[in-house]
Amino acid sequence: MVYIRTKKVKNDQYLYLVKSVWDSKNKTSKQEIVKYLGKASDVLKDDIPIDYRNDPKILSVLASFNPKDIRKREDASKKSKQQLYKKRSTRDQ
Repeated sequence: MVYIRTKKVKNDQYLYLVKSVWDSKNKTSKQEIVKYLGKASDVLKDDIPIDYRNDPKILSVLASFNPKDIRKREDASKKSKQQLYKKRSTRDQ
């Protein structure tokens, strides 16, 4: 299982691609760093190894840290709220 781990250092988020590996000797799982990805706001899809690049969970984490995507989501949310308000206000009249 592969996932992205975040670490916060001096108000900046850093991402690591991490893999869970079963340790049969200690009968527990341990995490191994597959790749250090860098500062969260700078990480792109191309920075992820090809084997894990199209994993939906990985892509969703990247999208949540990419400021451009965050702005798009905020703009879309604001637009939908405005449309909803317009529809409700015209319906009440």
